[in-house]
Amino acid sequence: MPPGSVKPKGLFFPDRAGQSVLSRDELALREHARLAKRVCLLLGAYALVGGATSFAGWLLDLRRLTDWNNDGISIQPNAAIAVTAASAALILLTLGRRRIATGLGLFVALIGASVLFEDLTGVNLGIDALFMFGRTWGQIAVVSPGYGATGRHLMDSHRNLFDTRSVA
Repeated sequence: MPPGSVKPKGLFFPDRAGQSVLSRDELALREHARLAKRVCLLLGAYALVGGATSFAGWLLDLRRLTDWNNDGISIQPNAAIAVTAASAALILLTLGRRRIATGLGLFVALIGASVLFEDLTGVNLGIDALFMFGRTWGQIAVVSPGYGATGRHLMDSHRNLFDTRSVA
């Protein structure tokens, strides 16, 4: 450093040309951030394609797109819409588009709240079968056509699976 110059504070140090260069710690942090961003984008894209493909199956009357294991159990359309919206929100949030991501997150929360409301009150809001487009396939092991599972249904399923008492 030339005499009388001030040494930069923080994570920077001058290189031979006198310009500030990032420290190794800062470079490592930036590389980790880039990797985390890529992972979020990749996983978000994977979920987006899966959700959109599943919803397209309902829209186009292609059962195989909704039943990936071909066992008669299809993802219901409301769940496919929620997955698509949630994954789009993840991608947009990763890209710094917070307002749009927040709107999609609220939409997903509304879908979940409507399912929970119907489950707790027994009131049918009529939105479960709205996107089934009159399809009758893919309803094996569902509580109600188009209806997403809630925590209570998952707990009931778990309890019934491990219940060792005989049914007589």
